[in-house]
Amino acid sequence: MTRRFFPFLVLLITVFGLLPQASIQAQGPLPEGHQPGKVTLSQPLQLQGPARAPKPAAPSPQARTPHQPGAWHQLPHPPFDYTRFDCVFVPGPADQTWANKIYCPGGRTGGATESPRVWMFDPVNLTWTDTGFDVVEDVSNYTANLVYDDGTGRGPAIYIIGGYNADGTPAGNIGTVQRFYPQTGVAEALPSADDWTVQVAGNLVAAMGTAVVNDVIYVFGGWENQAPPYFYNGTWAFDPKAPSGSRWTDLGVTINPARSYIQVAVQDDVIYAIGGIYQYAGGDLAPTTVVEALDTHNIAAGWQTKAPLPVASGEGRGFGFDADTLAPAPWGGHIYVAGGGDWPNPSAEAMEYNVLSDSWNVDFPNLNQARRDHAGVFVPLCTPDPNDGLPGLWVFGGRLTSDNPPYGDPEYYPLPCAVECNVLVVDDDWDFTSTHGGGRPYYTSTLDYLGYPYDVWDTETQGDPTAADMAPYDVVLWFTGYAWENGVFTPTNESEVAAYLDGGGNFILSSEDYYYEAGTVTPFMQNYLGIASFPGEDVTELDPVGNAGNPIGDGLGPYAMVRPDDWDAYWPTGGSEGPWDDYANAGPGADEPFRYDASGQNNSTNYDGGIFKTAFLAWPFEWIDTVEERAEILGAALDWMCGAAGLPQVVLLPPYQQGNGDAGTTVVYTLTLGNYLGYSDTFTLTYTSLWPVDGPATLGPLANNTVASFAVTVTIPADAACLDEDTAVVTALASNPMYTDTAQIRTIAGPDWQVESNANAEGTHWMAFACTDDYGISGTCFYAGGLGPGNTVTGHAQAYDIATGVWSDLPDMPIPVFGAVGGFLGGQFCVAGGFTTTAGDWGGTYALQCYDPVGGSWSTGPDIPGPPEVGGAGGAAGGVVDGVLHVTGGCGSNTCASNQHFAFDGTSWTQLAPMPDYLVFHGAAVGEGKLYVGGDYTGLDGFYEYDIPNDTWITRASLPAGAGKKSPVGAVVAGGGAFWWGGDLGGWS
Repeated sequence: MTRRFFPFLVLLITVFGLLPQASIQAQGPLPEGHQPGKVTLSQPLQLQGPARAPKPAAPSPQARTPHQPGAWHQLPHPPFDYTRFDCVFVPGPADQTWANKIYCPGGRTGGATESPRVWMFDPVNLTWTDTGFDVVEDVSNYTANLVYDDGTGRGPAIYIIGGYNADGTPAGNIGTVQRFYPQTGVAEALPSADDWTVQVAGNLVAAMGTAVVNDVIYVFGGWENQAPPYFYNGTWAFDPKAPSGSRWTDLGVTINPARSYIQVAVQDDVIYAIGGIYQYAGGDLAPTTVVEALDTHNIAAGWQTKAPLPVASGEGRGFGFDADTLAPAPWGGHIYVAGGGDWPNPSAEAMEYNVLSDSWNVDFPNLNQARRDHAGVFVPLCTPDPNDGLPGLWVFGGRLTSDNPPYGDPEYYPLPCAVECNVLVVDDDWDFTSTHGGGRPYYTSTLDYLGYPYDVWDTETQGDPTAADMAPYDVVLWFTGYAWENGVFTPTNESEVAAYLDGGGNFILSSEDYYYEAGTVTPFMQNYLGIASFPGEDVTELDPVGNAGNPIGDGLGPYAMVRPDDWDAYWPTGGSEGPWDDYANAGPGADEPFRYDASGQNNSTNYDGGIFKTAFLAWPFEWIDTVEERAEILGAALDWMCGAAGLPQVVLLPPYQQGNGDAGTTVVYTLTLGNYLGYSDTFTLTYTSLWPVDGPATLGPLANNTVASFAVTVTIPADAACLDEDTAVVTALASNPMYTDTAQIRTIAGPDWQVESNANAEGTHWMAFACTDDYGISGTCFYAGGLGPGNTVTGHAQAYDIATGVWSDLPDMPIPVFGAVGGFLGGQFCVAGGFTTTAGDWGGTYALQCYDPVGGSWSTGPDIPGPPEVGGAGGAAGGVVDGVLHVTGGCGSNTCASNQHFAFDGTSWTQLAPMPDYLVFHGAAVGEGKLYVGGDYTGLDGFYEYDIPNDTWITRASLPAGAGKKSPVGAVVAGGGAFWWGGDLGGWS
């Protein structure tokens, strides 16, 4: 075997030309296509992890109020007064003076005055510092948005989108986008091409709701006070990493009602728009109780209505947690709102929202000072003191009784710490020139993001760690990077780590060449990592995805691995690049958290040895591109190892079930309740459902660390129609209401799906399919082409006899394609368009291929007469309506979509009215003389009917939330109803 050698490093930059605009719309490259590499020339945020040092002495510390259980704690007044402003907590290494502080980048200082000064607050020592730095333009009515990595290499950045310039000439809303870098003190305004420009009645809006998810800033709502309708309802995304001038994207989804001064929180990448101001009449601003949520992984579903606020409120602050830390904590799954009110009156009201049960608790402790237009910050730091607000909810400033100072004092509400898990990062990769971070920043930045404390051990400068060196740590995270010889996790390393694990430690190893150097499956691999075999070596597959049911991998990915050059471009390029990852299978008692998505081969193991837990990745973790994606993987592993076992908790399993039954029948489910509170307790069980649901009212007493199962019965109403459904929420509540858990039970009226018959060949997807009968009730069904194992384009074809349930092989298509349109007309099974390869731009085609069941052979017909600038009909959708094959959308490459529409009558093609939208890998439903199309690979929810007699398109109701958008299946039944099922929810996950 030839191993890798590289003489130098090369940076590749790919430049793409502009696509033609006629009948074509550029879209992001489809996932199996090659995407351009990301080249970032920057320095790492840090190369040393935060040491577990004692709390430093506080210069001129302020006094905290005595502990009051379940209460907000008020602090002395700060050395400045701000209202209509915001602050943000900025995490980082413990030894950096800029890190783990709260920053407030200016604000309103009076009725018509503002300050640009950035103030810094240390929540540990309770000290304020005048940074001496100013933002470029002082504004008010803004939200501070923390972006961990904006692509500049300057560290975390605080972004301000627009705002109100109270001391401007004249005063008014501005659209400038500003940013401040706490690590360097740099403040700057972005070019005018990046300005916020949304207007209502010709006036720029401000006081928008904003939220950051995966370093993208989402902006929604806003208002201006010059002319009706005053309020804005749109939603935009601002990507700081995009080129200037192309950072804004209109997401095409709206909040309802249009409003501003929204209280915002993020939980599990879902943005919650809570309340806000929605009416302006006679100089009065009226708040709303409306709560909506936007899943950033399913934008096309739009804003979904949630349980309304118990009290109407605007101009307050919302708190969510997963954007700050993924460490397990009892306050996870909750959202909080503090302050606000009904203008002009401030409020001290604080409310708690349970995400799973979709319910509000208005009895949450209120603030000490009624306030509005204040700052709100969640601080994820943890200290041994349960009452110091670390972690906790914090509020600062805001209007109390007057537009002029004094404004509100700081207050905090303490929360319990997440599970502590101290990590030792062992940097064991090669340092090619001089000692530097190499792959280290990919691990340390992820731990910073997650909020776990860690130290770094560099084998280049410190030698290999011993069991004694590792013993103080809960988890050892060891990576070997590109190293492939002369000591890749050596037998000595195995011996020392084994001794550490025998003492009750936990271990994570990321190494693509551990097996290559060892040459065999060692006893350590078998007994401590749970590895049985390496069935493939140096496979260079780039699409890891989590395995369902695994405590680490369940629900994660798929991920697109990218060469790691965000900091040092240390990884070799060209033929030496790799990565040289392996397949890895688990032995008895172990499991596989991840596999490769395309091949299905496992590439990792995790093993619970009783007193220790381990995880092994046969691929370089640093190839996972974004810190958010790395945090998903590492956070799940650390949660499993450090566990929530140390936290008092109630567990209701499974969290989700689904069943079917006929109208008028009952469906029985089994739930299991686990008590991990540290003491025996009796639990109250409640049930929320539209359909009748029955189960025990209480369960217990249940001893600590034991479980008990119980039955829940759902009755389907006698008048329920087929596919009617209801979701019941079951809540288990401990005697201490802090500890609760919920489970969801979804019941659907009607029979479950049955497997009719499997095809003869290995599975394919994106095939062409059609039946001799419109609905496949009788006759024969055909399929041809598609992507087979390994995403290879196939020309394989088969026929299915519906009466006998027997599949038979057919001759291969002349031109193998995937993403084509199939139809049966004129006694032949025809396949139109499609893509011909997964290489390059996928090579779309306009070819027509037809199979004659009588003659048993394929022939080619006239090509679709599509425009050359579109280039093909790959990813098209359609079908046969009244003996005519319709082909809609698709394109000639994996970077575009089109609105083209052609029809084939068995002899020739006709160009018909183009669709209202540009679509690719969308869905189509045909039958009963009708053609419907909708969805799209990006998650569009448009749904359209083609009016055949008038050659026009009619826009119908958009696809509902939860409907498949990419490559769904559609059908039209008697009476003209369209059914839609399957498909992805949008995007490529």
